[in-house]
Amino acid sequence: MFKKKLLSRYIEDQRILHIISHHWRVYVKLIIKFVVLLLIGFGWYWYVGKYFDWKWISIGFGIYWLILYVTFIVAFMDLYLDSLVLTDQGISLFFWEGVFKYSNELLERASIEAVYDEQDGLLDIILNKWDVKIKRAEAEYVFDEIPKPSSVSALILSVKEEILNQDEDSNNQEEEIDKFQLLVEALGEIIKEFYSKR
Repeated sequence: MFKKKLLSRYIEDQRILHIISHHWRVYVKLIIKFVVLLLIGFGWYWYVGKYFDWKWISIGFGIYWLILYVTFIVAFMDLYLDSLVLTDQGISLFFWEGVFKYSNELLERASIEAVYDEQDGLLDIILNKWDVKIKRAEAEYVFDEIPKPSSVSALILSVKEEILNQDEDSNNQEEEIDKFQLLVEALGEIIKEFYSKR
């Protein structure tokens, strides 16, 4: 729900149907990387503290840990907000980059030719995660490390077909309304002509 609220601020004038995120392994890798950096910092803090004044070392390492924390939050949000967003107008590829930069590309439903997934190795099979690719006539878009990619590919295609069918139905209804209005106008003209001759 939190992610949907955040993304709805950037994906305006569209109804969000589904949000597809990265696999949990992506977040675990990031956390392990920062835990290692944190432990290295603690090790250096303990080692350097033996030889220098604790006050200045504490200030220096306090700044290091603060920078490490801010860097972690930014990197985590970069991964957390990267999403394939299925909307009523198409698919939005939303990528957050850094602190104030993001990109949002809308792929219209009719322009999507194929959706398929690509596995990279044995670990992908074990964790049931790999890449989903969306093919258009002029380009191919890749969203890395998605859980249950086969079902995601099927979901994208089913939403595409469902909305295209809704569009066709609404177009058919508009055509029927137009034909009915034409019939009413024609009958109105015939009645006017009939009464003017009387």
